[in-house]
Amino acid sequence: MAVISPVTGLDVAQPHLAAELGASQSTLLWIINGPGHRPARRDGHHRVLCGRLANRHVDRRGHHGGPVRRTLAGVRYRYEITQAVVRQGIIAIIRTADASSAVQAAAPLLDAGIMSLELPLTNPGALEAIRQLRADHPAAVIGAGSVLDEASAVAAVRAGAQFLVAPNLNVPVIQAGHRYGAPVLPGAGSVSEVVQALEAGADAVKVFPAPTPQWVRDVLAVLPYAPLVPTGGVAPADVPAWLEAGAVACGVGSALARTPIDEIKSLLRGA
Repeated sequence: MAVISPVTGLDVAQPHLAAELGASQSTLLWIINGPGHRPARRDGHHRVLCGRLANRHVDRRGHHGGPVRRTLAGVRYRYEITQAVVRQGIIAIIRTADASSAVQAAAPLLDAGIMSLELPLTNPGALEAIRQLRADHPAAVIGAGSVLDEASAVAAVRAGAQFLVAPNLNVPVIQAGHRYGAPVLPGAGSVSEVVQALEAGADAVKVFPAPTPQWVRDVLAVLPYAPLVPTGGVAPADVPAWLEAGAVACGVGSALARTPIDEIKSLLRGA
């Protein structure tokens, strides 16, 4: 059953997000056209992701965050956020049933040094968890996953999500994320879908479900500029093999919670 936002008129795929979009029209206009809002700079985002610059330190000279996205200190532009998302080579995916359990699951991973977390919107409390984690861990990069439509993308960015991930390619999600300076990692399961995602402006492409490291090598042989993020069934111990094959990072889920902290620390690229 469709759930229509009273503000945007958009169908919200996850019904629990409808309330998040129940702001006044004036509030929404401020979010869209807020003071000082500037379009994110697009130059060089593929160059940043193609390996050579993946480990560079984030520039700390930057400016104050815009009216919508509360960014990392010194990080304003989309390519800088993308660089921060993939720098360690692991994006931790926190799948739980509510906000408190998500925060509880994320805390030890953040304490272990993981800096990039994704909270799927399949969790009804994901947006609240994003708000809390952004407040409690300002140095981390916190994103929203399972972002299926434009309305969900807007709600996630409003909650503080710094990047958006989807299992599929939905161009309006990319457009909404970019409108507010948030990188978007849409999903792809074939070479054709990877190309379509890149043509649509993807900052990186979530390869879902993850095939094999050799598949990544083969794709990069014909698309050497494709920033691939294998996700789904990737075990922490397998991450080095994926990175060696050319992936810019891997999305790793529940297996992280069962992995000893010392082992996690050893897997972090640049740690």
